[in-house]
Amino acid sequence: MTPSSADAADSVLTGSCLCGGVRVTLTGAPSDVTLCHCTTCQKTSGGAFAVAVGSLPSQLRLDDPSGALTFWQSGPETRRSFCRQCGTPVGFHYDDPSRDRITVWRGLFDDPSTLVPTGQIWTDSRPGWVCRLDDLPGHPKGAKLP
Repeated sequence: MTPSSADAADSVLTGSCLCGGVRVTLTGAPSDVTLCHCTTCQKTSGGAFAVAVGSLPSQLRLDDPSGALTFWQSGPETRRSFCRQCGTPVGFHYDDPSRDRITVWRGLFDDPSTLVPTGQIWTDSRPGWVCRLDDLPGHPKGAKLP
């Protein structure tokens, strides 16, 4: 996969969980920005996919001054992190340090506009309606629902 449009080597993106207990800083371009349609990402995000921002661990700093970051073993070699205070999903981590990669979710960033997805994985699990989103009525802000 190719890097997203956030490709400036000197760029810095910051963000946090909903309560601010966990902060994230990404320095430089991410390795990739990927839509993941696996069923685990669907369940942990509560949606049809998660938007994963992958980077080298040396590029990504997670600040956790209040000890809010916690981990759940989601597979034999992987852990998912979240904020224990507000429940915000934070990222995806490999237990094997030779897998030189860490992933955080796009929604954490204060301004994720430059983090444009460049690929998709686990498309066998992608709901068919995802391809038809542009056909649905849209509202620029919230709408009164029935």
